[in-house]
Amino acid sequence: MNENRDFLPGNIERPMKLSLQIEEQIREAIEKRVFVAGDNLPSENKLCNIFQVSRSVVRESLFILSAKGLIDIKKGKCATVREPTINNVLDPFSQLVNYRCGNKGLNYILDVRKLIEPEMASLSAQYRSQRDLNEMRKCLDSMQAARENIIKISQADIQFHIAIVNSCNNPLMPIVLEPIFHVLSKFHPPVFYDEQVVKITTTYHEKIFKSIASQDSKEAFQAMKMHLQVAEKHNLRLYSAKTS
Repeated sequence: MNENRDFLPGNIERPMKLSLQIEEQIREAIEKRVFVAGDNLPSENKLCNIFQVSRSVVRESLFILSAKGLIDIKKGKCATVREPTINNVLDPFSQLVNYRCGNKGLNYILDVRKLIEPEMASLSAQYRSQRDLNEMRKCLDSMQAARENIIKISQADIQFHIAIVNSCNNPLMPIVLEPIFHVLSKFHPPVFYDEQVVKITTTYHEKIFKSIASQDSKEAFQAMKMHLQVAEKHNLRLYSAKTS
């Protein structure tokens, strides 16, 4: 626990379910780094005294936090704060996209990618390191080596785009885009049954990579923009055929 901060919970209100109020206050304490990764939360008995509630209410609160990936619970020990990762939001985000967008989820994902990724390619050309370039090259080589394995081709394709995002010198961008790529992976593989799509995708990836490697921001922007426009046509043609 961060010794420079005190865990000072506010009053809990009866109309809202008690366990949810307690979960909210502990979650906010974690977000404000009152408790950091590896810290133990107060024991169940202590939490009961702090909030003046029963042990069952405290346990329900801890189970909610555990389900959200914020803490680990081990029998006979205090709950421990987990290191926050992007994986904590992937499945909930995917479920929300499916619920809100239905069969049009892919269309909306492509719209978002066209708005963001060309700029990411431009930034990558400015800030990429040799290590970033090595990771991108590895993804391109993996895509080539996958041959007819559409799952591996799809994975390598998405990892290439993630590598570009990770090279932009902005830690917020992977948090924003990785959930989108996670949803994309559920729609993505069938498009690579078409060998021509694989060939065109590989060609655009090479153009993007060369632009980033040569630190040509404008060319990287244009190459990514064209790549996503062509990819949109391929994906929408595939899913239009499925629904017709």
